[in-house]
Amino acid sequence: MRGGNAPDAAEDVTTAYPELHVLGNPFWGAPPRDDASGLEWTTASRPAFDRLAGLVPLDPPGGAQEVVVAFEDLTPAEQATLTREHGAPDTDRFAAALSELGHVRMGASTASGVRFHLATSRPDDAITAVRAAIPTGPADKTVIAVRPERISTYRVVHPAGRDEYALPG
Repeated sequence: MRGGNAPDAAEDVTTAYPELHVLGNPFWGAPPRDDASGLEWTTASRPAFDRLAGLVPLDPPGGAQEVVVAFEDLTPAEQATLTREHGAPDTDRFAAALSELGHVRMGASTASGVRFHLATSRPDDAITAVRAAIPTGPADKTVIAVRPERISTYRVVHPAGRDEYALPG
């Protein structure tokens, strides 16, 4: 299943969907389909996703992308290379690397991992820049995944052979 949000979907596209005769979200004030701020969508099959992607630009050229750089199963010493005092992620490390390519949206840390969420419209360039900023110690424990802002599923670009990445729950 895939899902996401296209906040600037054209009104003629969103109103082409029939109203669903189910209880809607009470905060929207409109039946499920479009709440005038965009199209919140879910598809259950690849053909349904492809049909929707033909109507709504889910991955437009130059569109907003999220890159996640996640370090998993770190030793305490490796984790220390990616965090500041008290275990907060060292976002400055990657902010400096991104320069004109985007920005660090957030960092998160757990007992054995650290991840950074980057916002960019140039994911390939941002990934190249970030890779150069990864310390050598945890480099082999790095997962890099990217997704268009309008799509909820990530595509793993590193390491080779890994198909999926899901945010820790």
